[in-house]
Amino acid sequence: MSGKTPRARVNAEAVYGARSRDELEAIYDRWAGEYDEDATGYFGYLGPELALERFERLVPKDARILDAGAGTGRLGKLLFDAGYRDLTGFDLSRGMLAQAESLGVYRALHHMALGETLGYADDAFDATACIGTLTTGHAPAEGIDELLRVTRGGGLIVLSLNLDTYTADGIKDRIDRLLADRQWVLVEASGSLRIMPRGAPDMNHEIRVFRVGAE
Repeated sequence: MSGKTPRARVNAEAVYGARSRDELEAIYDRWAGEYDEDATGYFGYLGPELALERFERLVPKDARILDAGAGTGRLGKLLFDAGYRDLTGFDLSRGMLAQAESLGVYRALHHMALGETLGYADDAFDATACIGTLTTGHAPAEGIDELLRVTRGGGLIVLSLNLDTYTADGIKDRIDRLLADRQWVLVEASGSLRIMPRGAPDMNHEIRVFRVGAE
């Protein structure tokens, strides 16, 4: 007997199938209050924890950090609890930003979307995290260029990538072109991970860390 599709899966399928930024934003606005429960409880989502582990090894505690696609602020809370205090975030969903704001861990939060020109100065941050945002229907490959612009030379960018879709999305080509042009260098790559081990165990993700500029 088939049961009702879980709320978490319904919402996840909706965001991955969104046909416009406005539609994606509206779905996340509706999901915001239940997102963390669904992400952790149903999917077992590990992206923020995997990013935190890289930050603690590679990024000093006094770094100016950008959380690109901050969502509900789960990564920001982990970073804050680990001793990072200079945290800035942005997200395309006001509902998600309201959840992040309630945590009280960010110096500033902004309503922006990856793929547009970000309202930050060049070299504004020492390190940038982009976890769960460079994936189907969320941010275009050219959004990566803005992450490089706002991260200082020698700074780090920590990305999560959906290996099952990033070739079709153009993200792999953009990453490879930036490597070839010496805009950044690869510091480390996790290899394939089960970043959502319960709700989507067959999806292949990877955490990569890049240093801005050529060594």
